[in-house]
Amino acid sequence: MREFYEFIIPYLKGKTLLDIGCGSCRDVAFFTSLGFDVECVEPSIEFRKICSKKDSSIKIYNQKLPHIKLSKKYDVVTLIGVWMHLRKFYYVKAIENLKSLLKRKGVLILSFSTKKRDGFDSINTKNLKFLFLKNGFRLLKENISNDSLDRKIDWVTQVYILDKIT
Repeated sequence: MREFYEFIIPYLKGKTLLDIGCGSCRDVAFFTSLGFDVECVEPSIEFRKICSKKDSSIKIYNQKLPHIKLSKKYDVVTLIGVWMHLRKFYYVKAIENLKSLLKRKGVLILSFSTKKRDGFDSINTKNLKFLFLKNGFRLLKENISNDSLDRKIDWVTQVYILDKIT
C-alpha cells in the first residue's frame, strides 16, 4: 500500500474525504493522519461492524454505489478496490452519482483491477476514461502497479478532478 499512498498523496487536497466501499477501514487511519475529516460508505454490515470497532467516531453510511444519497459534498472521494464490483450498465449512473458527491474541483481517486476474475468483469480503462471525461472529469494521473498480494492481476489507479458540474 505504501506505493499506492505515495502515488495519491500529491492529489489529496482539502479537508473532507468520502471513502466509498471502505471495507474494513484499512485506509481511514491513513487519511485521518493527513488531517482529513473522513466519512465512509459501506454496504456490508460485517465490514461496518469491523470499522466501528476500530474507531467508533467514524461516520459510516449504509449505502451502495450508484445509489448513494448524501446531503454534503466532499473535497476528495476514494473508491479503492470498488469499481470492479459494478456491472458495466451501472457505470454512467455511478459516475453521475460520484459527481453529486464532489465539490467543484474535487478529486476522485479510483483504484481497480482490470482482469476478469472471481465474478468481476474485466474493465476497459480506455472506455472508462472516456465516460469520466464525457461527464465533466479530467484525468490528472494514472498508474499501473502489480498486486501486493502476488495475485496475477494489475491494479490501475486513476486520479480525476471534477471540472464541470452540470
